[in-house]
Amino acid sequence: RDAQVNFALGRIDMLQGKVEGAREKLIAALEDHPAHPEILESLLAVDAKSGNLDDALARIEKAVTEKPDDANLQRLSGIALLAAGQGPQAEARLRRAIELDPNNLAAYQGLAQYLLGSNRQEEGISTYERAVEAQPKSAPLRFTLGTLYESTGRRADAKLQYEEAIKLDPNLAVAKN
Repeated sequence: RDAQVNFALGRIDMLQGKVEGAREKLIAALEDHPAHPEILESLLAVDAKSGNLDDALARIEKAVTEKPDDANLQRLSGIALLAAGQGPQAEARLRRAIELDPNNLAAYQGLAQYLLGSNRQEEGISTYERAVEAQPKSAPLRFTLGTLYESTGRRADAKLQYEEAIKLDPNLAVAKN
């Protein structure tokens, strides 16, 4: 079977909760594409479910070594390092992902969540502000930034972000409340 088929079958196994079958098929897909971010990310999910982050980290780090300027691999490495409790290293990888691709929304979100969880509120808010600058038409991002502003007493800024979120997505019910 080719890599795409193995990847699809591995994803199906994941959906069905067949962790070992998923790992087997995803590893087979990875043999043809050893630095493919989607395959690596799926394997990370499988390994995290089974409590085996070491293998996932090793695979991802190998891919990052092969392609150090791949923003998605840097982001994935940051997410894996966060899952493994290696915050400072994760932060460096997520910052590198943003440096390589200033529009990498997932890297901004991962970095901001890490900063917020590390009681670095202002840095987390600043990261979300930069994400909104990179993706100004993202209603969910604007809503999240509004929530952060509100939590720090910046009500006028929060109101502005909520209003913009609703303009961008009138069905964003959570922002209307």
